[in-house]
Amino acid sequence: MPNSRRAVAGPWGAPVSPVTSPRRWAKDQPHALARRTLEQRRRLAPSPEVNQVLAYLLLRECQENAAEVEVTAYCALSNHHHLLVTDLKGGADSKVSDFCRDLHATAAKTLNGLHGCSGVVWDPGTSFSGVEIHGFEA
Repeated sequence: MPNSRRAVAGPWGAPVSPVTSPRRWAKDQPHALARRTLEQRRRLAPSPEVNQVLAYLLLRECQENAAEVEVTAYCALSNHHHLLVTDLKGGADSKVSDFCRDLHATAAKTLNGLHGCSGVVWDPGTSFSGVEIHGFEA
């Protein structure tokens, strides 16, 4: 697969920051997703409070998006997390990106409050990494 980032020319041909190619979300296609914390800081280090926050936020997003996104597995490590999701809509109607955006935004605010700090939680270099999983039956 070619590089997912491509140079874009702005007004008068001036280069602007590269944009990510649109993600391919196929209906009923499982995807393995991952997101890193900024500078791989241990913002997700296991504790009863962090575990409870992450479980609650994931459950809430699952309930709000039950008709669009199905979460099969979730794993949080100290500096990143993994999700195995299936897109139930696919194509232009896909809600996986919205699901991830909302989960990560709410988690960042909540984790900052829990740790008594502010600022960026997630690595701004990527929104999340995603890989299609073929031959997987949930």
